[in-house]
Amino acid sequence: MAYSREELNNMSIHSLRVVLRSDFNGVPGTNNKAELIRLILKIQSGEEIPVRSTKGRKPLDNAVNSERELIFSDSVDEQFAEKGWIKGLFEKSSDGFGFIRREDFSFSKCDVFVRETLVKRFGLKTGDLVEGSFDGHGDRDGYSVKNISFINGQSAEPFARQEDSELKVQPVVEKIDLSASGDYLIKAVDVFCPIGKGQRCLIVSENSAYATDFVKRTLRSLDLNDSELAVTTLLVGVKPETAVEMKDEFKNVVINVGFNEDFEKAVRICNLVVQSVKAKVKSGKSHLLIVDKLSAVVELFREYLSREKGDKYLKNGITAERFILDIFGNGGCFGDGRSLTVITSVGDVDCAIFKNLKEIANAILYLKGEGKFRKRAYKLDLANSWSDSDEILHGDEKIAKIDDIRDQACSSLEKEDELWAKLKSGEFDV
Repeated sequence: MAYSREELNNMSIHSLRVVLRSDFNGVPGTNNKAELIRLILKIQSGEEIPVRSTKGRKPLDNAVNSERELIFSDSVDEQFAEKGWIKGLFEKSSDGFGFIRREDFSFSKCDVFVRETLVKRFGLKTGDLVEGSFDGHGDRDGYSVKNISFINGQSAEPFARQEDSELKVQPVVEKIDLSASGDYLIKAVDVFCPIGKGQRCLIVSENSAYATDFVKRTLRSLDLNDSELAVTTLLVGVKPETAVEMKDEFKNVVINVGFNEDFEKAVRICNLVVQSVKAKVKSGKSHLLIVDKLSAVVELFREYLSREKGDKYLKNGITAERFILDIFGNGGCFGDGRSLTVITSVGDVDCAIFKNLKEIANAILYLKGEGKFRKRAYKLDLANSWSDSDEILHGDEKIAKIDDIRDQACSSLEKEDELWAKLKSGEFDV
């Protein structure tokens, strides 16, 4: 694609250098914007031939070569790899261009470059699932997208994007079945605080380990239920051993962001995960997004912002507060088989995150320590946990029985212990 002088003038110096390398096989030996534009226009018109220099360039080692092969064998069918076909998640930079990342949300120096003209032409946004053709020069300058054929599973031309303002929230009418595992705690949630497709659920716990364990039990139940509901779990600040265990055990997508990573990269991965889920919902899917822990997300953003040049990525307006609202506030049932269910852990009731989000939550699960082993054992706080869709999801007759059982259990510790004993033994039924 040919560039006009006006298009080039609107690009940053970094973007011009990338265009010169990727699109014209040139060597950007200067940071002078006017000179970079002159070189691109000369090479584009054929008045000048690009000269590649190997000076200072090391050959690709086996690790980089194998990484490149992995991208084009894992991300697309083998039959497309040889034809230069790529599929992955688009991430837009603050300078207007972008890259196609792997669908497992990992970043690589070999990710395919998308120039700004293509981003504008197709209106690409971070999180879009993009398929298209690419070319490259076989060196460290990497690959560049030539054309885009599909965006979020739809033909790129024409592509009608549905904006957030067009999504009309409707009442929750379908329950997410969590009963398959036989787990007594999940059974209690399924009965007393049912979660429907499109709900925004907060997990409040005095110990963060309770919330992480509850997420594991929920994922285990979803796996056994074999639901068509797509599930993505974003772990932030959990123990590395726990994250590895969850990735190995569950078939649903689990992404871990640790504090040992580069902070800018960690923030970008979090944003890419959330935006990709939103894009899938707009394209007609039902999705469940689980985030554990929101308090760690806030801490991650603060660490990033406190460092030198920490606001570089935030040119796109991404802040901790906006990101959290982007996660939680966009949950809902939108009709036509589309819904975004959000389950997030927020710490205790005194934390600022809980106070900010409780007004837009339509389900809150309180987890409290149980007995003398409070650090390990916990249960659902029946007196305070609630779901505003329980009547719709259970029906009037069943909800009357459930309310009666709850009232009895909350009347004394003895009655509550009796209920939990029945739940643990499997004798409880409504």
